[in-house]
Amino acid sequence: MKKITICLVLSLFCLAGFSQTVTIKGKLAAMSDSSIVLQNAGQFKQELKADKTGSFSTSLKVDRGYYFLGKLAILYLSPGMSINIQRSGADTVITGKGSIENNALISLKKTEREYFPMQGRFIASKFNDMEPAEFLKHLENYKTEASKVLEQQGMDEQFKSDQKDNIQYTAKHYLNSYRSRYGIDPIKELEYYKEFQKMAASNTVSSDLATKLLPYMQAMHVKRLSMEDRRKIDAFIWQDFDINKGELFTFSPNYRTLVTQRLDVLVRAEQSKSPYLANTPASKEEFKMDVADKEIKNEFIKEFFLFGSARIAIPGSEDIEKTYSKYNSLAKDLYYLDQIKTLYTNKKLTSTGAVSPQFSFVDIDNKPVSLSSLKGNYVYIDVWATWCVPCIKEIPALKLLEEKYHSKPIKFVSISVDKLKDKEKWEAYVTSNKLKGIQLFADKDFQSDFIKAYGINAIPRFILINPEGKIVSPNAQRPSNPRIEETLNELLGKI
Repeated sequence: MKKITICLVLSLFCLAGFSQTVTIKGKLAAMSDSSIVLQNAGQFKQELKADKTGSFSTSLKVDRGYYFLGKLAILYLSPGMSINIQRSGADTVITGKGSIENNALISLKKTEREYFPMQGRFIASKFNDMEPAEFLKHLENYKTEASKVLEQQGMDEQFKSDQKDNIQYTAKHYLNSYRSRYGIDPIKELEYYKEFQKMAASNTVSSDLATKLLPYMQAMHVKRLSMEDRRKIDAFIWQDFDINKGELFTFSPNYRTLVTQRLDVLVRAEQSKSPYLANTPASKEEFKMDVADKEIKNEFIKEFFLFGSARIAIPGSEDIEKTYSKYNSLAKDLYYLDQIKTLYTNKKLTSTGAVSPQFSFVDIDNKPVSLSSLKGNYVYIDVWATWCVPCIKEIPALKLLEEKYHSKPIKFVSISVDKLKDKEKWEAYVTSNKLKGIQLFADKDFQSDFIKAYGINAIPRFILINPEGKIVSPNAQRPSNPRIEETLNELLGKI
């Protein structure tokens, strides 16, 4: 009797342990002889490897929630599920325990795309001249059709609740998109963008750019919503808007976009009460941290925005200790805290007077050039990329600087953070535009050690280093800023 009891207990234990795992297998041609990352919006990350046929299989422990299979699919996983993912023509088909919810996700996305087809980043231009009453009816039809997907028997109740929320906020998202796109003529909009690119390429000063583009912007808006329609639409979007739906935030890009926009509105409202607030990206993000802490109650969403603001504020802060202390006083997530601590430490290592981190990158002739090889000269570094319009706009001014200080002990170094696959594109750009100075290609784009050490997540970025290899400025003035010549004249005059 005792043996039977022990075996029964062990069996229950084993079953309980097994029920905590999820089995995922399948066959996807896109995964042939490669790997893909399964991850959630938190810190869970697991690599899945497939053979030459694209077949894969894994069992792992997960919490209930939403997971992204690379860019191929979003999955709803819960302990005990066992799903099989296959492609049938253009469709993804999921079978096994958990297939009801996961096929529902596929159907919901398909319905969304049918009702709101996209053209690039925007909803299709056919909606631009649709009248508000007609578009609101279109939204109701979408919500009715999408809700039918959730009427299946045996569907997880929590999943059903999540997706009901998702349908409502997806409707709000597209109504918001419609509001911003209403009355735009797509042909005149194309003319606007062509003119914008032409002016940007000609290095038109940003203050003049807006003035010169205004006629094109006005021309593309052939109709405008009445004030009554605007108020009605705003009420549909923001009335009863809940900024604290943590589960929805983990998987719905539409909801995340709306929450981000809502927070920006709250930040602007608070900023209007503080007219003397410093107008720098870092100070704005510090202010945003306070607003996020005050307005957002859901810890997951709050930590997401606190982290995002700290990543921008700390590299550009004039008082790094104050900014870092503020973040530490508000944040609780250990993973995010550790990331920001690393950023703070690197920022301290790259502050004025510190010895600069080193680099060794290949030049346009594929020869290695290191920072240490330039010792004895001031080094003015431009971190850029061929796809970066603001970077391109600085090139003419950079060329003038190089010519002016050609005989001085200063080296002008341009480091491209283009992707490795675009190296030939970089080489062609450098050659065809006859770029001067020392042209280097970073080994791992933004993930290069030198780039990460300086906490660079936006470009262009300019760095000035002295002949001893110490940092003069981790955020030097741009070539187009007249003050850079004052700085260089003062430094070179001391030699």
